[in-house]
Amino acid sequence: MKLELRSIITPVRAIDSDLIPEGWEVESDDPEGEISFFNLDFSFCPIQSDEYIDGDFMLRRAGACKAYGSLGLAAALLKLKEKREEEWKKIFPVDSRDNYYIMPRTILITGSHSRVVACLIWRGGEWTIRFCWLDYAFSNGARFIRPRDSLELRIAALRHEKRNW
Repeated sequence: MKLELRSIITPVRAIDSDLIPEGWEVESDDPEGEISFFNLDFSFCPIQSDEYIDGDFMLRRAGACKAYGSLGLAAALLKLKEKREEEWKKIFPVDSRDNYYIMPRTILITGSHSRVVACLIWRGGEWTIRFCWLDYAFSNGARFIRPRDSLELRIAALRHEKRNW
């Protein structure tokens, strides 16, 4: 089956996503720019040897691995799911339902002044947005969404550099 989906999207700013609860504010928002839906890697776990990590450590790991995950990307993924369920299943793996996907590029402030990030999570037979408090620990079910070819590109660059020695 050929995918007819427009493969490149540009996530909107958090304020335009319609996902911010009333009374909450945006602390920081770093939309990704253009993203190909077909080039997403859903497998990277920020929890390596530990069972849990705190929110600030998770944010540092997100930056180090160049994770995607703005609130605008979450909105785009949910919109895709609503409009094209079959294509969604090909882009977002079915076996991913045991995990939750952190959106570390947007930090929100709740009405009680807590810092949170959005997470895509499987609940009640569907993918939905939940907010995870950065003061709490993130479990080894957490995953980042990142470019699929990031590792392959780095390896290719190193090989090219080695050949040109």
